[in-house]
Amino acid sequence: MNPKSLFAIAALGILAALPLGGCDSKQPAAPAHPPLRIGAYYWGGGFWVDIANEKGWFKEAGLAVTIVNTNPDYFASFAELVEGRLDVNDVTLFDVMLLNSKGANLVGIATTDQSAGADGIVARAGIDTVAALKGKRIGATKGTYVEYMLSIVLAREGLAMSDVTLVDMPGEQAPERLAAGVVDAVVTWGAALTDAVEKAHGHKIWDSTIIPGISPSLLATRAPVVRERPQDLQTLLGVWQRTTEFIQQHPEEAFAIVARVNKKTLAEVRQFAAVDPLLDRRANLVAFSYGAGFDSLHGSARMMNDFLLKEKLTSKPLDSIALLNDRFLKAMK
Repeated sequence: MNPKSLFAIAALGILAALPLGGCDSKQPAAPAHPPLRIGAYYWGGGFWVDIANEKGWFKEAGLAVTIVNTNPDYFASFAELVEGRLDVNDVTLFDVMLLNSKGANLVGIATTDQSAGADGIVARAGIDTVAALKGKRIGATKGTYVEYMLSIVLAREGLAMSDVTLVDMPGEQAPERLAAGVVDAVVTWGAALTDAVEKAHGHKIWDSTIIPGISPSLLATRAPVVRERPQDLQTLLGVWQRTTEFIQQHPEEAFAIVARVNKKTLAEVRQFAAVDPLLDRRANLVAFSYGAGFDSLHGSARMMNDFLLKEKLTSKPLDSIALLNDRFLKAMK
Protein backbone atom coordinates (compact mmCIF):
# COMPACT_ATOMS: atom_id res chain seq x y z
CA MET A 1 0.00 0.00 0.00
CA ASN A 2 1.09 3.51 -0.78
CA PRO A 3 2.73 5.13 2.33
CA LYS A 4 0.58 8.20 1.79
CA SER A 5 -2.57 6.04 1.93
CA LEU A 6 -1.38 4.44 5.20
CA PHE A 7 -0.80 7.89 6.68
CA ALA A 8 -4.29 9.05 5.59
CA ILE A 9 -5.95 6.00 7.18
CA ALA A 10 -4.08 6.55 10.44
CA ALA A 11 -5.04 10.22 10.49
CA LEU A 12 -8.69 9.36 9.99
CA GLY A 13 -8.49 6.89 12.85
CA ILE A 14 -7.06 9.52 15.19
CA LEU A 15 -9.80 12.02 14.25
CA ALA A 16 -12.52 9.42 14.79
CA ALA A 17 -11.16 8.72 18.27
CA LEU A 18 -11.27 12.35 19.35
CA PRO A 19 -14.12 13.21 21.75
CA LEU A 20 -16.96 15.15 20.13
CA GLY A 21 -16.65 17.94 22.68
CA GLY A 22 -13.18 18.78 21.37
CA CYS A 23 -14.44 19.63 17.91
CA ASP A 24 -14.97 23.31 17.18
CA SER A 25 -16.91 22.73 13.95
CA LYS A 26 -20.31 22.41 15.64
CA GLN A 27 -22.54 25.41 14.90
CA PRO A 28 -24.02 27.15 17.95
CA ALA A 29 -27.74 26.50 18.46
CA ALA A 30 -30.07 29.29 17.40
CA PRO A 31 -31.20 31.29 20.40
CA ALA A 32 -34.63 30.30 21.68
CA HIS A 33 -37.42 32.83 21.56
CA PRO A 34 -38.21 34.51 24.87
CA PRO A 35 -41.55 33.64 26.51
CA LEU A 36 -44.57 34.98 24.69
CA ARG A 37 -45.92 37.86 26.80
CA ILE A 38 -49.72 37.69 26.99
CA GLY A 39 -51.99 40.35 28.45
CA ALA A 40 -54.58 39.11 30.97
CA TYR A 41 -57.67 41.19 31.67
CA TYR A 42 -60.94 40.48 33.49
CA TRP A 43 -63.09 40.25 30.38
CA GLY A 44 -65.23 37.40 29.06
CA GLY A 45 -63.08 36.99 25.98
CA GLY A 46 -59.95 36.99 28.15
CA PHE A 47 -61.07 34.34 30.66
CA TRP A 48 -59.23 31.71 28.64
CA VAL A 49 -55.80 33.15 29.49
CA ASP A 50 -56.20 32.71 33.25
CA ILE A 51 -57.79 29.27 32.85
CA ALA A 52 -55.11 27.94 30.48
CA ASN A 53 -52.37 29.30 32.72
CA GLU A 54 -53.86 27.76 35.87
CA LYS A 55 -54.40 24.43 34.12
CA GLY A 56 -50.80 24.38 32.86
CA TRP A 57 -51.91 24.03 29.26
CA PHE A 58 -49.40 26.53 27.85
CA LYS A 59 -46.57 24.50 29.36
CA GLU A 60 -48.15 21.25 28.24
CA ALA A 61 -48.24 22.57 24.67
CA GLY A 62 -44.53 23.44 24.90
CA LEU A 63 -45.18 27.19 24.80
CA ALA A 64 -43.25 29.40 27.23
CA VAL A 65 -45.41 32.37 28.26
CA THR A 66 -45.39 35.27 30.69
CA ILE A 67 -48.84 36.40 31.80
CA VAL A 68 -49.06 40.18 32.31
CA ASN A 69 -51.92 41.59 34.39
CA THR A 70 -53.44 44.53 32.48
CA ASN A 71 -56.38 45.13 34.85
CA PRO A 72 -54.97 48.29 36.51
CA ASP A 73 -55.20 50.26 33.23
CA TYR A 74 -56.51 48.37 30.24
CA PHE A 75 -56.01 51.12 27.67
CA ALA A 76 -52.42 51.64 28.83
CA SER A 77 -51.69 48.05 27.81
CA PHE A 78 -52.18 49.05 24.16
CA ALA A 79 -48.90 50.97 24.23
CA GLU A 80 -47.22 47.93 25.77
CA LEU A 81 -48.37 45.83 22.81
CA VAL A 82 -47.36 48.39 20.21
CA GLU A 83 -43.95 48.95 21.79
CA GLY A 84 -43.19 45.25 22.27
CA ARG A 85 -43.58 44.87 26.04
CA LEU A 86 -46.53 42.60 25.26
CA ASP A 87 -46.71 40.16 22.36
CA VAL A 88 -50.41 39.28 22.48
CA ASN A 89 -53.30 41.26 23.92
CA ASP A 90 -57.09 41.38 23.71
CA VAL A 91 -57.92 44.63 21.86
CA THR A 92 -61.11 45.78 20.15
CA LEU A 93 -61.11 45.96 16.37
CA PHE A 94 -61.66 49.71 16.52
CA ASP A 95 -58.64 50.26 18.76
CA VAL A 96 -56.46 48.10 16.51
CA MET A 97 -57.49 50.26 13.57
CA LEU A 98 -56.93 53.50 15.47
CA LEU A 99 -53.47 52.38 16.64
CA ASN A 100 -52.53 51.29 13.12
CA SER A 101 -53.66 54.67 11.76
CA LYS A 102 -51.03 56.20 14.07
CA GLY A 103 -48.23 53.96 12.81
CA ALA A 104 -48.63 50.71 14.73
CA ASN A 105 -48.49 47.42 12.84
CA LEU A 106 -50.99 45.25 14.69
CA VAL A 107 -52.68 42.14 13.36
CA GLY A 108 -55.77 40.34 14.64
CA ILE A 109 -55.45 36.55 14.52
CA ALA A 110 -58.76 35.64 16.20
CA THR A 111 -61.87 37.29 17.60
CA THR A 112 -62.47 36.24 21.18
CA ASP A 113 -65.96 37.35 22.19
CA GLN A 114 -69.13 39.18 21.22
CA SER A 115 -70.30 41.90 23.57
CA ALA A 116 -73.98 41.23 24.25
CA GLY A 117 -74.60 43.60 27.14
CA ALA A 118 -71.02 43.88 28.41
CA ASP A 119 -70.79 47.46 27.10
CA GLY A 120 -73.41 50.07 27.85
CA ILE A 121 -74.53 53.59 28.74
CA VAL A 122 -75.63 54.33 32.31
CA ALA A 123 -77.34 57.63 33.14
CA ARG A 124 -78.39 59.47 36.28
CA ALA A 125 -82.01 59.75 37.36
CA GLY A 126 -84.11 61.85 35.01
CA ILE A 127 -82.40 60.67 31.83
CA ASP A 128 -84.39 57.71 30.53
CA THR A 129 -83.49 57.48 26.84
CA VAL A 130 -80.53 57.96 24.51
CA ALA A 131 -82.37 60.88 22.90
CA ALA A 132 -82.45 62.60 26.31
CA LEU A 133 -78.63 62.75 26.27
CA LYS A 134 -78.77 65.82 24.02
CA GLY A 135 -76.95 68.67 25.73
CA LYS A 136 -75.68 66.43 28.53
CA ARG A 137 -72.18 65.59 29.80
CA ILE A 138 -71.15 62.06 28.95
CA GLY A 139 -68.10 60.37 30.44
CA ALA A 140 -66.15 58.17 28.04
CA THR A 141 -62.55 57.42 27.10
CA LYS A 142 -61.83 59.60 24.09
CA GLY A 143 -60.07 58.16 21.09
CA THR A 144 -61.11 54.56 21.84
CA TYR A 145 -63.82 52.15 20.78
CA VAL A 146 -66.01 53.65 23.53
CA GLU A 147 -66.22 56.98 21.68
CA TYR A 148 -66.89 55.18 18.40
CA MET A 149 -69.66 53.11 20.00
CA LEU A 150 -71.27 56.24 21.44
CA SER A 151 -71.25 57.90 18.01
CA ILE A 152 -73.11 54.92 16.49
CA VAL A 153 -75.70 54.89 19.28
CA LEU A 154 -76.31 58.65 19.06
CA ALA A 155 -76.60 58.55 15.27
CA ARG A 156 -79.38 55.99 15.50
CA GLU A 157 -81.34 58.54 17.55
CA GLY A 158 -80.62 61.36 15.11
CA LEU A 159 -77.93 62.92 17.30
CA ALA A 160 -74.33 63.84 16.51
CA MET A 161 -71.33 63.88 18.82
CA SER A 162 -71.57 67.67 18.75
CA ASP A 163 -74.95 67.39 20.47
CA VAL A 164 -73.32 66.19 23.69
CA THR A 165 -70.33 67.22 25.81
CA LEU A 166 -67.82 64.41 25.95
CA VAL A 167 -65.84 64.26 29.21
CA ASP A 168 -62.67 62.20 28.85
CA MET A 169 -62.20 59.62 31.63
CA PRO A 170 -61.00 56.05 32.12
CA GLY A 171 -63.86 53.57 31.99
CA GLU A 172 -62.78 52.13 35.32
CA GLN A 173 -63.57 55.50 36.98
CA ALA A 174 -67.04 55.80 35.48
CA PRO A 175 -69.03 54.73 38.59
CA GLU A 176 -67.40 57.23 40.97
CA ARG A 177 -67.60 60.09 38.44
CA LEU A 178 -71.30 59.39 37.83
CA ALA A 179 -72.01 59.17 41.56
CA ALA A 180 -70.19 62.48 42.17
CA GLY A 181 -72.25 64.25 39.51
CA VAL A 182 -69.24 65.09 37.36
CA VAL A 183 -71.16 63.71 34.38
CA ASP A 184 -74.78 62.95 33.55
CA ALA A 185 -74.07 59.59 31.94
CA VAL A 186 -71.15 57.24 31.30
CA VAL A 187 -70.19 54.81 28.57
CA THR A 188 -68.29 51.90 30.06
CA TRP A 189 -67.98 48.14 30.22
CA GLY A 190 -67.76 45.01 32.37
CA ALA A 191 -67.50 45.39 36.12
CA ALA A 192 -67.55 49.21 35.88
CA LEU A 193 -70.86 49.02 34.01
CA THR A 194 -72.38 46.93 36.79
CA ASP A 195 -70.96 49.23 39.48
CA ALA A 196 -72.36 52.32 37.72
CA VAL A 197 -75.82 50.80 38.16
CA GLU A 198 -75.49 49.13 41.55
CA LYS A 199 -73.11 51.46 43.41
CA ALA A 200 -73.57 54.79 41.63
CA HIS A 201 -77.37 54.35 41.50
CA GLY A 202 -77.55 54.96 37.78
CA HIS A 203 -79.74 53.11 35.34
CA LYS A 204 -78.89 51.57 32.01
CA ILE A 205 -80.38 53.29 28.97
CA TRP A 206 -78.52 51.31 26.31
CA ASP A 207 -76.32 48.24 26.04
CA SER A 208 -74.65 46.21 23.33
CA THR A 209 -77.49 43.67 23.07
CA ILE A 210 -79.23 46.28 20.91
CA ILE A 211 -76.48 46.29 18.25
CA PRO A 212 -74.82 42.83 18.30
CA GLY A 213 -71.29 42.92 16.93
CA ILE A 214 -70.77 46.65 17.47
CA SER A 215 -67.58 46.04 19.45
CA PRO A 216 -65.69 42.88 18.42
CA SER A 217 -62.51 42.05 20.33
CA LEU A 218 -59.40 40.67 18.66
CA LEU A 219 -56.54 38.55 19.87
CA ALA A 220 -53.96 40.99 18.54
CA THR A 221 -50.23 40.81 18.01
CA ARG A 222 -47.62 42.70 15.97
CA ALA A 223 -46.84 41.90 12.35
CA PRO A 224 -43.18 41.05 13.17
CA VAL A 225 -44.39 38.40 15.65
CA VAL A 226 -46.50 36.87 12.89
CA ARG A 227 -43.45 36.71 10.62
CA GLU A 228 -40.88 35.57 13.18
CA ARG A 229 -42.90 33.33 15.51
CA PRO A 230 -45.66 31.70 13.45
CA GLN A 231 -45.34 28.34 15.21
CA ASP A 232 -45.68 29.97 18.62
CA LEU A 233 -48.85 31.74 17.48
CA GLN A 234 -50.22 28.52 16.01
CA THR A 235 -49.58 26.77 19.32
CA LEU A 236 -51.15 29.68 21.20
CA LEU A 237 -54.36 29.38 19.19
CA GLY A 238 -54.36 25.66 19.86
CA VAL A 239 -54.38 26.41 23.59
CA TRP A 240 -57.08 29.05 23.05
CA GLN A 241 -59.25 26.52 21.23
CA ARG A 242 -58.75 23.87 23.91
CA THR A 243 -59.62 26.34 26.66
CA THR A 244 -62.66 27.74 24.85
CA GLU A 245 -64.03 24.20 24.46
CA PHE A 246 -63.34 23.55 28.16
CA ILE A 247 -65.29 26.67 29.17
CA GLN A 248 -68.23 25.56 27.02
CA GLN A 249 -68.20 22.01 28.37
CA HIS A 250 -67.29 22.71 32.02
CA PRO A 251 -68.44 26.27 32.77
CA GLU A 252 -68.65 25.91 36.55
CA GLU A 253 -65.09 24.63 36.89
CA ALA A 254 -63.85 27.24 34.42
CA PHE A 255 -65.66 30.13 36.12
CA ALA A 256 -64.39 29.02 39.52
CA ILE A 257 -60.82 29.44 38.26
CA VAL A 258 -61.59 32.90 36.87
CA ALA A 259 -63.26 33.93 40.13
CA ARG A 260 -60.29 32.78 42.22
CA VAL A 261 -57.66 34.44 40.02
CA ASN A 262 -59.55 37.74 39.73
CA LYS A 263 -60.95 37.80 43.29
CA LYS A 264 -64.55 37.81 42.10
CA THR A 265 -67.55 35.82 43.20
CA LEU A 266 -68.72 32.91 41.09
CA ALA A 267 -72.01 34.76 40.52
CA GLU A 268 -70.15 37.80 39.17
CA VAL A 269 -68.20 35.67 36.71
CA ARG A 270 -71.35 33.85 35.56
CA GLN A 271 -73.11 37.16 35.03
CA PHE A 272 -70.21 38.54 33.01
CA ALA A 273 -69.97 35.43 30.84
CA ALA A 274 -73.68 35.75 30.02
CA VAL A 275 -73.28 39.26 28.56
CA ASP A 276 -69.99 38.58 26.80
CA PRO A 277 -70.28 35.17 25.11
CA LEU A 278 -67.17 33.49 23.74
CA LEU A 279 -66.60 32.92 20.07
CA ASP A 280 -65.11 29.56 19.08
CA ARG A 281 -63.23 28.62 15.93
CA ARG A 282 -66.39 28.02 13.89
CA ALA A 283 -67.76 31.46 14.80
CA ASN A 284 -64.34 32.96 14.02
CA LEU A 285 -64.32 31.59 10.48
CA VAL A 286 -67.68 33.28 9.92
CA ALA A 287 -66.50 36.55 11.48
CA PHE A 288 -63.36 36.65 9.33
CA SER A 289 -65.39 36.16 6.13
CA TYR A 290 -66.40 39.12 3.99
CA GLY A 291 -69.70 40.87 4.59
CA ALA A 292 -71.27 44.31 4.86
CA GLY A 293 -72.74 44.21 8.38
CA PHE A 294 -71.58 43.76 11.96
CA ASP A 295 -71.49 39.96 11.53
CA SER A 296 -68.28 40.38 9.53
CA LEU A 297 -65.12 41.90 10.97
CA HIS A 298 -64.47 43.35 7.52
CA GLY A 299 -67.95 44.92 7.49
CA SER A 300 -67.37 46.40 10.95
CA ALA A 301 -63.99 47.69 9.81
CA ARG A 302 -65.58 49.60 6.94
CA MET A 303 -67.93 51.41 9.35
CA MET A 304 -65.04 52.14 11.69
CA ASN A 305 -63.06 53.52 8.75
CA ASP A 306 -65.92 55.93 8.06
CA PHE A 307 -65.84 57.15 11.66
CA LEU A 308 -62.06 57.57 11.70
CA LEU A 309 -62.19 59.62 8.51
CA LYS A 310 -65.16 61.70 9.63
CA GLU A 311 -63.53 62.54 12.97
CA LYS A 312 -60.20 63.21 11.19
CA LEU A 313 -58.46 60.53 13.25
CA THR A 314 -56.92 59.24 10.04
CA SER A 315 -56.41 60.72 6.58
CA LYS A 316 -56.90 57.55 4.56
CA PRO A 317 -58.89 54.31 4.88
CA LEU A 318 -57.21 51.30 6.46
CA ASP A 319 -57.15 47.97 4.64
CA SER A 320 -58.94 45.37 6.77
CA ILE A 321 -57.23 42.58 4.81
CA ALA A 322 -53.86 43.72 6.17
CA LEU A 323 -54.97 43.73 9.80
CA LEU A 324 -57.18 40.60 9.90
CA ASN A 325 -55.16 37.41 9.43
CA ASP A 326 -57.05 34.11 9.64
CA ARG A 327 -54.17 31.86 8.51
CA PHE A 328 -53.75 30.33 11.97
CA LEU A 329 -57.48 29.69 12.37
CA LYS A 330 -57.63 27.97 9.00
CA ALA A 331 -54.61 25.80 9.83
CA MET A 332 -56.28 24.42 12.96
CA LYS A 333 -58.07 21.09 12.94
